[in-house]
Amino acid sequence: MSINKKVKKLILVGASAIYWALWLSRNDIGFDKTLSKSYLQVLFRETYWLRGWARLESTIMNLFANFGWRFSLNRI
Repeated sequence: MSINKKVKKLILVGASAIYWALWLSRNDIGFDKTLSKSYLQVLFRETYWLRGWARLESTIMNLFANFGWRFSLNRI
């Protein structure tokens, strides 16, 4: 079964956010001696990073567009 390139990239970004949230939560427990995180706290942290990355991408694309860079939104 073949997966669309756009869907594949979205899955990879989502998986990266999950791993990043788990990594940060593990570091909080190991280095900062915080209490164990619940799965909801880890999911919240993941969605926080996904929104942040999307906002960053949007800001950068707008910045480049203001300086005349041409790009296609359908490239993914």
